[in-house]
Amino acid sequence: MITGRAASTVARELGVIEATLGRWVNMFKASQDDGEAGITETEKAELLRLRKENADLKLDRAFPKKTSLGHVSPVDFELQYSKRNAVFAKAA
Repeated sequence: MITGRAASTVARELGVIEATLGRWVNMFKASQDDGEAGITETEKAELLRLRKENADLKLDRAFPKKTSLGHVSPVDFELQYSKRNAVFAKAA
């Protein structure tokens, strides 16, 4: 382990069973070997959802500003919105 202390000592300090600590260490080592950043499939899905939501919010915020200045027509907005959806469809 990184600390150089016995697993039983660390487990006792954390208030967990030594076998549980061993499983955590093994999972961490496996994720490092695989090149994963320790992110689960659920977390990946949530990240994708949040990125899509963020893109939607940016469009919602940008559209009224640009249309009030006369820079974007509703057709241009729909084109941009469909491009954003295509990007997220590929990522899913």
